[in-house]
Amino acid sequence: GEFKSWFENQNLEVSHYSSRGAPVGKYLEYYENGSIFLDLNFSQEYEKDSNLSGIQKGYYSNGTPFFEFSIDQTNQLTGTLKIFHSNGQTRLNCEFNHKGLLSGNYWEKDPQGNLALKGFFKSGIPSGHWSFYSEWKKNNPIQWPAGKNIQSSEGTYALLSDIVLNPLN
Repeated sequence: GEFKSWFENQNLEVSHYSSRGAPVGKYLEYYENGSIFLDLNFSQEYEKDSNLSGIQKGYYSNGTPFFEFSIDQTNQLTGTLKIFHSNGQTRLNCEFNHKGLLSGNYWEKDPQGNLALKGFFKSGIPSGHWSFYSEWKKNNPIQWPAGKNIQSSEGTYALLSDIVLNPLN
């Protein structure tokens, strides 16, 4: 059935339908100011728990997009993942293949939209030439060995998992 909850100020907090105690279909969660925080989609297979499925979106409290990605029917990330700065500029853009592995072009930009990092993934592994750009857009080409941090004149860069899982920095 339908589930809704409200903040003390009477603004909607959460709205979704559920089946067997789990969300199914559109799931909306809001900030106390009334703007959308999460816009998620859940699917539910017969007698199984619900899973995220389809396009998933998150927003900053000012309504600017925070992230957007897709989950396929096997519960894998697929297609393009985008993470945004609070000013709306794209912070990170990368692709996932049908196996849920990073595959293809990867780039990050600073809050002003200047390229900060670009590279390529092949089946989940950083591959080939990776370029880091300083504030003055000086190129610092390096090779990214799989499973290691990267050293450049700009400092040490963590692996992708830190970049993706901690995008507010």
